[in-house]
Amino acid sequence: MDPESNGWEGQDPAEQDIRRIVLSYAVRAPSPHNTQPWIVEFDGTHRIHLFIDQEHLLPASDPEYRQACISHGAFIENLDLASRNFGYRTDIDLFPGGWPGSTLDFEKPLATMELEKDDAVERDALFAQILERETNRRVYRDRSVSWEQITELSMANESNFVATGFITERSTCEIFAGYIVRAMEIDVSGEDRVAETLRYFRFSGEEGEECRDGYGIAQCGIPGISRKLADKSLISRERAESPCSLFGREAVKLTRRQAVSAATFGWISTKGNTHTDQVKAGRTYERVCLKAAEMGLAVQPFSQVLCEYPDMEETRGELRDYMGISPTHTLQMIFRAGYADRTAHTKRRPVADFIRAVT
Repeated sequence: MDPESNGWEGQDPAEQDIRRIVLSYAVRAPSPHNTQPWIVEFDGTHRIHLFIDQEHLLPASDPEYRQACISHGAFIENLDLASRNFGYRTDIDLFPGGWPGSTLDFEKPLATMELEKDDAVERDALFAQILERETNRRVYRDRSVSWEQITELSMANESNFVATGFITERSTCEIFAGYIVRAMEIDVSGEDRVAETLRYFRFSGEEGEECRDGYGIAQCGIPGISRKLADKSLISRERAESPCSLFGREAVKLTRRQAVSAATFGWISTKGNTHTDQVKAGRTYERVCLKAAEMGLAVQPFSQVLCEYPDMEETRGELRDYMGISPTHTLQMIFRAGYADRTAHTKRRPVADFIRAVT
């Protein structure tokens, strides 16, 4: 884990601003390309206003900002777990400025959270996994996940408005893998989408240290020998940004290896697709990921097949029809789970970078 994720090691938490403490855990949430699209304002002594950070969005691949809202749900879940761990109850008000409709108003908070000291608040064991959780893009081992384990993962979902599902049957997993690979082929066919990926792909440790967001060779699942080639600059930003780059084709090959190695595929769906639904789905996804970490399971989302840009509409619809998802329901997340060696954690920006001063 990255010790800089806390920022108050060795100090008495009682002497610190509880909001900074819980924020240090909240920003460990997953986000598309590790964009970390969160910005907060502190109000009074115990209130936090959470906004979508417009500087860290992916408009080409996430034009409706559905994935951004999901990542904010994961952020809120982490913050709530951390608050309870330190003896605070969190009152969460989603979209306090009014119902957002189909268009988000970035000037209004996505959520306002009030922290209130409450020694009787119930702690949650999943808090211990916040700094352990990772997105693991390695090829998974040929080892099954039992239905008892899947039941445990399903029970991590505490929302009555969010549904989870899993498949382990080999032939069905292969069909899922086919959709996921096709989606990656579509995704890398768009120059604007590839440019967004490259913006957050770190080709060297130096890039990662400088930016402290995105993900790099160490986290993308490239096997050891290929990583050595990458370190020798055979894979570089200059090459990836050049005409006829192999970057997209290699991404498809890697996705195929990842998808076919899944021990199980899981999904998260909601009855509607409001921004509130998306936030709730994000909270559920984070809880499933934390439970998986507790159980020693690796998890990786496959977001491309659910993207809402026009090129993906047909493939997304076919997958929904294959799964028998009602047209009135929305698939919010598709992910795989299984067993794999751990990988390096992605970086996080300093906690202070997420706090916006109120003028």
